[in-house]
Amino acid sequence: MHAMLAANQGVASSYGQDEYSLRLKDKFSKLFKCDARFFLTATGTAANSLAIASICPSYGVVYCHEESHINHDECASPEMIGGGVKICPISGNHGNIDPTLLEEAIVGHIEMRPHQGKPGCISITQGSECGTVYQIDEIRKIKKIADKYQLPMHMDGARFANAMLRLKCQANELSSDLGIDVISFGGTKNGALAAEAVVFLNPRFGKEADYLHKKWDNFFRRQDFSPHNS
Repeated sequence: MHAMLAANQGVASSYGQDEYSLRLKDKFSKLFKCDARFFLTATGTAANSLAIASICPSYGVVYCHEESHINHDECASPEMIGGGVKICPISGNHGNIDPTLLEEAIVGHIEMRPHQGKPGCISITQGSECGTVYQIDEIRKIKKIADKYQLPMHMDGARFANAMLRLKCQANELSSDLGIDVISFGGTKNGALAAEAVVFLNPRFGKEADYLHKKWDNFFRRQDFSPHNS
């Protein structure tokens, strides 16, 4: 709070052009050891939805664990923001996707083309809603499947800092080094005030994400604070 009050003095540029936002790019790039691109959101739901919409076509299928937030707790927001993407929940022990079941689901959708959606992306949660973490080798197994079917990977990192501590890893070792393309980087669960970010770790993605961000930012704010929601 003191830091925010200190920053909220004088005059600053808007729309991400203030000195703090500009410095954040360097911090994310150093943290993930890549040329990271990012935009900020007020909620984790917004971060997940915009991240998925940036890497998955509207006719695509998003593969995630059945207990994941995008499937279980975000009120179909990823489907709406993604223009109609289909969430495909995958089972697995303790909140982690079972790689065998994942590949079976992907193959099933490919064999039913065009009656079923096209495999679009894979989303994993680190750490999971069950309080567990993906070990590095487990992420590599899922990434191998993603590469086999040319699918980008999203990581819901609402608890990413907790996973880093648990696994005694650096941020890049759990993300960019493993081929994660985009991460929803959470600050709120670590005590920040409505501080979430979509961070693109792969330069192939996110080049036009600012349009999505601009289009939907006011929607999320309106839904969060509208008196009609009472």
